[in-house]
Amino acid sequence: MEVLIILLIWFVAPLVEMGFIIGLSVQNSRYKKRIEELERQAEQQNINAGRGDRMPGGMCQPSGPPKAWGGRGSGWARAM
Repeated sequence: MEVLIILLIWFVAPLVEMGFIIGLSVQNSRYKKRIEELERQAEQQNINAGRGDRMPGGMCQPSGPPKAWGGRGSGWARAM
């Protein structure tokens, strides 16, 4: 009886593992599509706002913390 259970687990485990891999692959592709959609929306918002200041890698130029926080180089960043 023990041998039968061990053989059953031995043959079923790879199929379950393959099912998990396929499920994670499908979920990953959905997340990638969502990220691409959000990137397109952000790009469209940048174009509509007249801010075409993009770096070669596709990233926005860093603007630093808001002036209400004291701007760049203020004490709030050095205190942390």
